[in-house]
Amino acid sequence: MSGYDARAYIEASVAMFWSESFGQIYPALERLLRRRLVRCRADACSRRARKLYEITDAGREALSAWLALPPEAERARSEVILKTFLGAQSRPGVLVGQLRGLAERMEARAEGLEAAEAEVRRSDARSASMPYAVAAIRAGIMLSRARAAWARDAIGLITGGKEAGR
Repeated sequence: MSGYDARAYIEASVAMFWSESFGQIYPALERLLRRRLVRCRADACSRRARKLYEITDAGREALSAWLALPPEAERARSEVILKTFLGAQSRPGVLVGQLRGLAERMEARAEGLEAAEAEVRRSDARSASMPYAVAAIRAGIMLSRARAAWARDAIGLITGGKEAGR
């Protein structure tokens, strides 16, 4: 696939827990190409010359080795939590509105992911990768619902319980 195709695939499959910009994808593809972990060819079927990348045997070995490594410690970085921490410095109601919006977006995301889970279970029922995809999707569902619950809880704390149930 091309770098553009890779970005579209990321958005359609793993965006709930992983994001990459074009500014990250293209340099990564060039590094992989230099290390011979992918190969590249021009797409003759395209009106404009697109570079199509394909994993090599060495790339599959490198992927397998990377999958066996323990995950690196994740760094927490959340703008909404930072704004909550500093919330006493903002105008009244601003943070509550942001938290209300977050809760709504997270509930909508969880619902969308539940639909995605049902589709994966239906369309990939016989695929060996299905349980792995469902496990990742369920992480997104649970994390989204947890963030929505946290936002509602924070609203309750900030408003003295006057808006907790909204």
